[in-house]
Amino acid sequence: MEEEFGIFEESEGFHDTYWLTAMQMTVDPSSVRYEERVAAGRASINGVSIAPMDKTIEVGVRLMQYRIDNTSSVIRAAIEGVR
Repeated sequence: MEEEFGIFEESEGFHDTYWLTAMQMTVDPSSVRYEERVAAGRASINGVSIAPMDKTIEVGVRLMQYRIDNTSSVIRAAIEGVR
């Protein structure tokens, strides 16, 4: 997935990841305290910037669609295998 999106993380030892934050920002940017992170100079996760917000939300939308497509494909294959 990192290669497909061109985004590579290095663990900082915290529980959040860029990928989860990008999807979360898609639904509710305030839930990741974006403004507070920017003001504190901490608008990155595992070495990947979450600024600008629009770019991260765009990645979140693409990632959610990627997951939807893959999950749907697996479900369809399982249903077809049952018949």
